[in-house]
Amino acid sequence: MVRASLDARLEQKEGVGVTVYDLEFVGEYRLSHSGESTVTVQLLFAFPPNLQTLHAVTFLVDGEEPEDVGYSTSGISWWAELYPGTQHDVAVSYKAGGASSFTYALHQNRRTDVDASVVISGVVGTEVPDHALPPTAEESTEEGYVLTWAYTGLIADRNIQITLPTQLSFAQRVAALQEDFQVMAGLAPFLVGLFLASLAGVLDLGGIRLKLEGYLLAGFGIALFYPLLTFLSGLAGVGIAAPIAVLVIAGLLQVFPGLAVGWRRVRFQLAWLAVIFLGFFSLGVISPWRGLALTGGALLLVGTFMLLYARRRAAERTKPDAGEGVGTDESDEGAEGSAAAK
Repeated sequence: MVRASLDARLEQKEGVGVTVYDLEFVGEYRLSHSGESTVTVQLLFAFPPNLQTLHAVTFLVDGEEPEDVGYSTSGISWWAELYPGTQHDVAVSYKAGGASSFTYALHQNRRTDVDASVVISGVVGTEVPDHALPPTAEESTEEGYVLTWAYTGLIADRNIQITLPTQLSFAQRVAALQEDFQVMAGLAPFLVGLFLASLAGVLDLGGIRLKLEGYLLAGFGIALFYPLLTFLSGLAGVGIAAPIAVLVIAGLLQVFPGLAVGWRRVRFQLAWLAVIFLGFFSLGVISPWRGLALTGGALLLVGTFMLLYARRRAAERTKPDAGEGVGTDESDEGAEGSAAAK
């Protein structure tokens, strides 16, 4: 029987968020020998590796402490002679401080019964890692969140382990995002250049001219999206930071060129480019559907140019017809004027 109680709390140490806990552990075991001859055994009880300030440590056999028991920061050891048909009740208890996680090691590849429970108080969101032995019961009580492992005839290949929730500092949250944002950061220079080329093409097809400094400012604007998204994600998470960053940069890209070359002439083109580059090409690469997002964004970008080009060609084909109509009217007016003069 194993009972562990963790009184956890969140602390800041040198700007880093850490979940620490005070542990009270009690374990009761039965040591028996059913053989026909006397054997000498060594009983080892290992402490979890991340514990600090071990105190109130006791090791009792049949209610008394053996004289030859050994204590160390790594565990307790005891040599004993077991006679045929004898059994001993062993009790281990201690208190300690720990952080982040708690582990109770089981005998691996050996048939055993497991009766263990861990009570966590002070924090919410305790998890059992995938590589740990799953609990058989979970419940919330007045004492705290209780995890129970009750197995009969278990051949263990994993240990009992829990991971406490952490409240990461801003620097920790930003650092944790680097792996997810690595691909997007590598594509950022290419995406900024492609955006400027696309913007120039879209404006040219619409018969709009923008000076070089205008393109440079637009490039700086979209380049700010990536650090803005990173730092906002460190404050509020990607789910909240992404729409805020998109709205801020898309609004900036709408207002500046709109004031420079006319709002109505470019608002649709800029809004569509913002959706493609900030949504599909940027946010898409940090999503599970990266390939689909990049493919969809490329199709939308090509489709946009095809549509604008087709509209421009259609407008060019209608211009000569209008010119011929005007010329005929002028000729008719000239003929009427000549007739009147005569």
